Amino acid sequence: MVIVDANGVPISSELTLSNSAVDEEMLEVDGDGTTWVVGWLGLGFLNAPAAFAASFSFDARTRTFVTNTTIPLDSGYRGPTPPSVTWIGDSVLFGYSSTLATNPSFREALVRSYDPFLCSVCESSAQFGAEFPIGSNTRIERTPFACAAVSAGGTGEDVLMAWPQNDVTSTNTDIIIRRWQTVDGGTASLGGGCGEGGTNRATCARSPNPVFTHRLRDSIPSAPTVFLMAATQLGLQCGPCTLVPNPAEIALVLNTDASGEVALRAAIPAASPLIGVPLFTQWATIDLATPACTLFPIDLSNALRVLIQ
Repeated sequence: MVIVDANGVPISSELTLSNSAVDEEMLEVDGDGTTWVVGWLGLGFLNAPAAFAASFSFDARTRTFVTNTTIPLDSGYRGPTPPSVTWIGDSVLFGYSSTLATNPSFREALVRSYDPFLCSVCESSAQFGAEFPIGSNTRIERTPFACAAVSAGGTGEDVLMAWPQNDVTSTNTDIIIRRWQTVDGGTASLGGGCGEGGTNRATCARSPNPVFTHRLRDSIPSAPTVFLMAATQLGLQCGPCTLVPNPAEIALVLNTDASGEVALRAAIPAASPLIGVPLFTQWATIDLATPACTLFPIDLSNALRVLIQ
């Protein structure tokens, strides 16, 4: 993997997502410009075709890639097709098809919903775990491809999926479409950021989510930062900055890493009492050199309104 500018000039070093001894091909990628998710086809157990996914980020300061997580999407027993990848904002959908365990004459269209940073399950199904059959289990179906109507996060983003299918006894192929509405929590950016405050992210805010994480990205490297979360807003102006959450409610002092990032794990239990309650979050990073806020030596990230589903 490598990033190029509009003139085709590489602006990043190369990243090897996987260096397996077997062929890996038929990949697709989607992302938001700083974080991407890739799906591809390789070989799994007993050299059976298997689908894989990986999440990676780009550090603009060092112009290097950082691999977040690599996971198998399918065990390989059912011969999956090359996966499609659709970035939604707070989650990502992988589409593929596999043969049915009960009848190998049929192939079924499937999707999986994952957190784009951790490649952990975002939406889930009680019947099928993280795997959602979206078509018919009595036909031959191929990889579903999707397009998200909203790609910046929010509540219930609409996605349109399309895939070809035909009956086993017929060579006539039909195109099937289906609407998908995500249930990946609701986040909305309220602005307020300034200086090198970075970007505030909170993906897959749904119950339950044992790996739910508040994230600060692209802020000042190796600096003290304060995570603020409140049920009420303050709205304090400081130059170009706006401090949105009430700092008197929750304030945790942490430190950014060498890339200016922080990940604060905050598991959401099943039947969480916070479901449907708006929470406001923001990061205040200490900036002793050129602080954007003149009242305090800080830069602020954008504030988020987080609604757990």
